[in-house]
Amino acid sequence: MLNAGRNLCKSKVHKHASFSPFALHHHTPIPSKSQALTFTTTHPKAQSRRQPYKPSSRIPSAKRHIPPPTTSSQTPPAATQSSPPPVATSSALDPSSTTLPPPLTLPDRPPGTPWYKYYFSVGRTLLKFYKTGLLALFANRKILFQAPLRPHLLSANARKALLAGEITRAQYVFIKRVKADLLKVPVFAVLLLVCGEFTALLVPFVGAIVPKVVWLPVQWERARRKAKERRERAGKKVGYARKEAGGGEVKGLDFSYFPKSREGVERGEHWNEMVVNGVRFNAWPGLWDPLVYLKLLPGATLLKRLENRADELRLDDRAIARDGGAKEISVEEVKLCLDARGTDVRGMEESEMKAILGRFIEKNREEHKKKRHEGGTKGEPWGSKV
Repeated sequence: MLNAGRNLCKSKVHKHASFSPFALHHHTPIPSKSQALTFTTTHPKAQSRRQPYKPSSRIPSAKRHIPPPTTSSQTPPAATQSSPPPVATSSALDPSSTTLPPPLTLPDRPPGTPWYKYYFSVGRTLLKFYKTGLLALFANRKILFQAPLRPHLLSANARKALLAGEITRAQYVFIKRVKADLLKVPVFAVLLLVCGEFTALLVPFVGAIVPKVVWLPVQWERARRKAKERRERAGKKVGYARKEAGGGEVKGLDFSYFPKSREGVERGEHWNEMVVNGVRFNAWPGLWDPLVYLKLLPGATLLKRLENRADELRLDDRAIARDGGAKEISVEEVKLCLDARGTDVRGMEESEMKAILGRFIEKNREEHKKKRHEGGTKGEPWGSKV
């Protein structure tokens, strides 16, 4: 029995000998490196720890496509072309058109359109008009603080530079207009933010706070009509009638800027003429007129303001004569010149306006030469062009 049991155990051990570790190692092939890598990455935990190798998508530097260099004959695309920078002048006489109001075209009202829709579209058009004008003003401000205009921002420096020929008439006017409009921007910006599309309903009555770069055509018309009425009222109040340069007549009109002596005015002479000339050339605000008519303001103060205003106009006449003459100035500029000289330009032709401006320049050039000959005026002589 004992021997039979031992023989049975030996037979079982011999039967299962093929399942030993050595037998498994002998019959199972060893996976290659790539197979093992693929096997390990298929496990979800192993996939989160190690990612399979991916070839780079970059193109080798030797195979990259390098575009040919751009020659001078090739034109860059329109998207990369920068717009030309704004300029301060368009000629020696005319400042940039950005100092004037931008073009304004109001929409038409189609038949059957409700009135509120039409006026809303008009309001949006006017709002765009104001935005364009203010953006142009801010662009001009950048030019103002750049060379060659930056050293001449002060009025005294600009005047000296104009007399010395360092700047042109156009640059001088550019400085004056931009500075005057910038002072009105804060108050007008508040009005524009509060009223929005309805700003155009108020600006005709508050023109003093509106920059002229965003004046509407109705404002220019209203200002010229009011100025003429003021001149006529001043002549009636003081009992001094004077012909105005306009109406198609040029010959025989008075084109001087009050060349009377200070001593005569202080003695009480030429008072009426001083008042009429001060109103004509806008030497003082219109609110002063009732006090002036009653002689409640000192004559020395009024005369000083009139002399300063006359000096500005004489300086402009001299600059126009030097930089090309009245015949070379643009239509819009000649209108503004005659507005400053107390002349109603409504209904005038271009040739007529330029002829009147030429007479102003000629008259005051003669007075300048006369005073310079007498030793009362210093500086270089005027140009020869009128």
